[in-house]
Amino acid sequence: FEAYQLSRKNKNWWRILNGKENQNLIMRLRKKDYLQLVHNNREIIVQIAYFTKGIFALVEHFEANVDGRVRDKKEELKYIFKSPGSLQTSNAKRVTVSPSGIVKIYH
Repeated sequence: FEAYQLSRKNKNWWRILNGKENQNLIMRLRKKDYLQLVHNNREIIVQIAYFTKGIFALVEHFEANVDGRVRDKKEELKYIFKSPGSLQTSNAKRVTVSPSGIVKIYH
């Protein structure tokens, strides 16, 4: 909803590198973006499954049919929940994957 309101004011809102209170943005994240982070002393690549205000639900990048599997009590798959602050302490970095499969990690 907030993104829609911003887009009504300025069509290029997503290119602006400052937040609402003019603070510098560390990174701008959207659903299905990839991140590399440290979780349980392991460096993993995750995908953003969904987010709410202040909480990101992440899942490892190779998992499929995530929503159904998380709801199924017999499955062991669980979301990894992180707040923006815990993403920083987890050393999160944005990741992109090209159509040819080349992985690029942004520092």
